[in-house]
Amino acid sequence: MAWYKDMYPSMSVEELKAKAQRSLADAERSGGHLTPVTVTSRTICRSWWGKAWCRNMETYLDYTNRLPRGRSYVRNGAVIDLSIREGKAEALVQGSEWRPYKVTILVDPLPRERMEKISRLCSRELDSMEELIAGHFPKSLESLLTERGTLFPTPGEIEFYCTCPDSAHMCKHVAAAMYGIGVRLDENPFYFFIFRGIDVERLVKKTLDSRVESMLSHGDVKNDRIIDDKEVENLFHLK
Repeated sequence: MAWYKDMYPSMSVEELKAKAQRSLADAERSGGHLTPVTVTSRTICRSWWGKAWCRNMETYLDYTNRLPRGRSYVRNGAVIDLSIREGKAEALVQGSEWRPYKVTILVDPLPRERMEKISRLCSRELDSMEELIAGHFPKSLESLLTERGTLFPTPGEIEFYCTCPDSAHMCKHVAAAMYGIGVRLDENPFYFFIFRGIDVERLVKKTLDSRVESMLSHGDVKNDRIIDDKEVENLFHLK
């Protein structure tokens, strides 16, 4: 859009950083408490959770032209505030105007049938489940839980809103906030469970219940490692 480009010309990195710092200082003077997103490494995200979130977002092919600008914005401190709660993330992203833009990201809760599927997958790998709850990601579950439409949201399960004049569904400010969510997942993977409305205690309980049911269903199956009563008598010379 020529109108958009003329009215809001591109900024240098130095200008963007200066405006972001000024907005942070203004918020502090007025008694506000902002939680900026800080990228501390060459890659935006370092953990499995953060990288997986960003990779999933980058499969939203309709928005690939906004992603490079979003990466530049988050790397240079433009996401000056980001909060995550169940089903909703809100951010302030500095742009060309004096005041930062407000970004809202809404995500659907994980559907019950998908939760059931994840529980069944995890029940086969109790050790992996412990890793998952500890904030790590078990390699044994990676291909299962990153399959499209399993754990991470599809384009149809997420909505974006920004107060900037760009008519694109995902503008660069939204893209920056989305990468910012990945950084937050580096800091605490449980933000993901909160965001998608996943009850971790319920997930653990369902996983354990599924495992117990599986064990009970095989309770009468003969196993070479299980000795019967006659073998016990012979082993201990019982009469």
